[in-house]
Amino acid sequence: MYSSINKIAHKYNIYPFLTNLHYFFNSTFVKKTKYPIISIVLFLIIIILNSIQYYKNDKNYLQNKIIKSNIPNFISLQNTILYFYDLFGINSFIDNGLIQIMYLILTYVCVSLVELNIGHSVLLFLLLIDMMYQSFWRVFQNAICTNNLSDSGISNSPYCCGSFVLFMTLGFVLYLIQNNIRNIYIRIFIILVIVFVFYGCTLYDKYLTFNDRQKNQQTTCLTLTWHCTNFIFGILCGLALGN
Repeated sequence: MYSSINKIAHKYNIYPFLTNLHYFFNSTFVKKTKYPIISIVLFLIIIILNSIQYYKNDKNYLQNKIIKSNIPNFISLQNTILYFYDLFGINSFIDNGLIQIMYLILTYVCVSLVELNIGHSVLLFLLLIDMMYQSFWRVFQNAICTNNLSDSGISNSPYCCGSFVLFMTLGFVLYLIQNNIRNIYIRIFIILVIVFVFYGCTLYDKYLTFNDRQKNQQTTCLTLTWHCTNFIFGILCGLALGN
């Protein structure tokens, strides 16, 4: 059988084509890693989550395990999981049947190719940005297409003071400095500066940005998810994109 396949391959000149295809694949995609670990793990997780929803025949089964009643001043960090569910789609089998598996295979082939090219950490960063983009875009779309500003918060924004640009780029620059300095003592110093800036962000938001709010857990949560998070975002941008 192998002999027959070999004769056919030579007859139709398949080997040079396969060699060129292999070279194209490696030169185009395989840059940072040879193993798309994140993509495979995500694929398995999404299959499992979709299977649970399909087995329960309930589009809200997993979400209801996360969602708490709307209690004022209640911090719910577990709600972040809902954004994960939304981005990756956990009702695909219910909506589109098992043919959705082919859709998922195509999706994670593409995700795998991206991971081979940019690496594990940058892929995670890209997916994080895509999650934020999807969450924001619905609000942005309503503001543009239906003139609905009620959910955006943009109509009553203070329009001050460009601080998100400052803290994002500051995080990016500090990461670049510490990543390109070879002197261990200076590098430790820059890392300490990064920690100091992060702590400074918390104090700035606690006593200035949200100083008119009641001092409770919600204020702490708001403090840690405003300029601090934006500063960390800048560091992640440096990690993912900086040279």
